[in-house]
Amino acid sequence: MIALATVDDLKQVADLGKQFYLKLHQADRFHFKAFLAAWTQYLATGFGLIVKRTSDHEVKEAVGMLFYDDPNDGAKSAANVFWYVSDDESSLASGLVYDRLEKEVRARGTVRMFMSNLVGERFEQVGNFLFHAGYVPVESHHRKDLWLKQSL
Repeated sequence: MIALATVDDLKQVADLGKQFYLKLHQADRFHFKAFLAAWTQYLATGFGLIVKRTSDHEVKEAVGMLFYDDPNDGAKSAANVFWYVSDDESSLASGLVYDRLEKEVRARGTVRMFMSNLVGERFEQVGNFLFHAGYVPVESHHRKDLWLKQSL
């Protein structure tokens, strides 16, 4: 079943996020309590939404979006901040989660969507999916963890 997640679903979504990053050997990138605190606030204020796919009462796929006004032109925009998938073979295959996501984002009057494509995790598959959904690459983000000790 595909539906909007509520605050009551966040622990299951967080479990999926933790498993997702463990699979990528990046467990340090996911902090359960921080995820719960942030998304409880985002859902309560309407700043974010999560679309989930469940099977046998277990979350198998979840996509999170945050909403904002683009500071360059004022366009109401939404940015994807996670797309967690289980090892379930049907994940991403049907596009039904994405279809519901776009429907929900459009219903909020959003005129621009940004979707990320995580390097090292179905990069080509997700890129092809996004291309066929009408997305074009507009920029690339690079991350630097500043909390690591740096030489002076």
